[in-house]
Amino acid sequence: PGGGVWARDNDRWQLFDKGGTLLGTADWLIVAGSGVAHPRWTNTFGGDPPLVAAIQASQLENDNLNRALEAIAKQEASPVLAVFWYCVGEEAKVWCELPFAVAQLSDNDVLSKVCVQRLESGACSVVLHSTKEFALQNTGVYGKSSSAARVGDATSDASREDLIINELLDALAGVNLPPVPDKCSYGPLLHRWGNAFPKGEALAEELSLCGNNANVAFCGDYTETDARMGSVEAALLSGTEIGNRIAHHESDRASGL
Repeated sequence: PGGGVWARDNDRWQLFDKGGTLLGTADWLIVAGSGVAHPRWTNTFGGDPPLVAAIQASQLENDNLNRALEAIAKQEASPVLAVFWYCVGEEAKVWCELPFAVAQLSDNDVLSKVCVQRLESGACSVVLHSTKEFALQNTGVYGKSSSAARVGDATSDASREDLIINELLDALAGVNLPPVPDKCSYGPLLHRWGNAFPKGEALAEELSLCGNNANVAFCGDYTETDARMGSVEAALLSGTEIGNRIAHHESDRASGL
């Protein structure tokens, strides 16, 4: 979810853009990221988290949903500021020749990780992850093209954004890795990953599907699965599992069970 305003009407969810135009309707609202349900939305953007606002506006009363929101509110996250770019040809070659895909950095106040994703074409993407402390020191900075700017109505100081990008690139130079190419096909851009690495109790399986009058489901790395909370595997498994559970729920409802 994201991108506008949600409302519940005639047992269906409706998505409106910020101008009030109806974009579409759906039987279920699936919350794949905890940010739209978490109090940190208020601290970041102001106003109620979008899911909370939608529930209040629709006057939904659902005990399971209320319990789910309470559980999500207790979770914490370790935010990350990331700078990323994509390059091809000679610009990509020097990065593709590095002997790692992920480099973990220690004793660095700015950078925690450098990730290189190589493509068969010889192109590559590079992502620089900040430390948690650096991200927390710069909580007011978001990428101009990020969902924070597009969905949350957050404003970003372009000069401050450029400064953060340069700080991360300067830190890269300090660990004897290649500099960012002069000619990138895409980037460098800044992204604030506010929901990164959730901590606390994962949202229990019995709370991740709220049927009856609500039809809200939760999936993502912050929900309970057989995988480690906060992992890609947890996100993937939770999406598959919640899809199957919704299908079974709808089948049972159609059968009158």
